[in-house]
Amino acid sequence: MFHATMRSAIEEARTLAQLDSLSRSIWQAHAAETVTDSEAQGLAEALHTRRSAIREAVAPVGIPLGRCDAVPAQAPPAGS
Repeated sequence: MFHATMRSAIEEARTLAQLDSLSRSIWQAHAAETVTDSEAQGLAEALHTRRSAIREAVAPVGIPLGRCDAVPAQAPPAGS
């Protein structure tokens, strides 16, 4: 039951923070012997796949590509 519940939660997760929390729960359950090694490994692989999908969907924020600083370049002094 835990395995099915976790797999569903992984599929429904929308943020990396949610996946981090689910990952902690999975490994805590593994330590408590609620899930087997192979079940924990399968859930970890599902987490990795879901994490990759979420990262691909995230739009970068901040400085546009091609700019390496936040200060605009200054024009050369007049008369040069």
